[in-house]
Amino acid sequence: MVKSNLNPITSLYFDERLNIIVSADINTITIRKEYDFEYLNSFKIMNKESKYIKDVQISDYNFIYILIYCADKYIYEIQGYSLNGTYFGKYVGFITNFQISRTGKLLVNEEDNKQLIIKVLDPVKFCEVNYKEIFTKNVSNSYHFYFERPNTIYYGIKDNEGTIIKIIFLCSEENNIFYMDDVC
Repeated sequence: MVKSNLNPITSLYFDERLNIIVSADINTITIRKEYDFEYLNSFKIMNKESKYIKDVQISDYNFIYILIYCADKYIYEIQGYSLNGTYFGKYVGFITNFQISRTGKLLVNEEDNKQLIIKVLDPVKFCEVNYKEIFTKNVSNSYHFYFERPNTIYYGIKDNEGTIIKIIFLCSEENNIFYMDDVC
């Protein structure tokens, strides 16, 4: 059992609710107490040499989600683990970033030929619950999410003309209906 990161740290996450700090290096997650940095747990991710951890987040349901860059395929994957290191699944795609909603779902942004796809994923099964395609031109790689309410996504896109904020209302999980509006 490794009690610290052996390689340079690539991501650091603080969970105020649990008072823990999660650090990640190329293939190890280490969890420590916030107030005295006491070691709690560490585990290796399901990884090959061509994969690198880029981001770590914890949901309110105590799941750890890790964004991993797959250098040999030029894609990203999100892997899910419990706090004790039990692996429960992954999602693979052209992911640019992800965020955890207040309801525990994963909000994933993917890009394909200037077409942005926002997907809402089940946090355990990694299946799509909702999605929305957004066509943008001259987009830089700057996309940010903000979940204000369980059914509303505030989404920022930076292009050559400035930053645009999209408001997306998730009307129903059953019929995948979205309403989208632009705010400048």
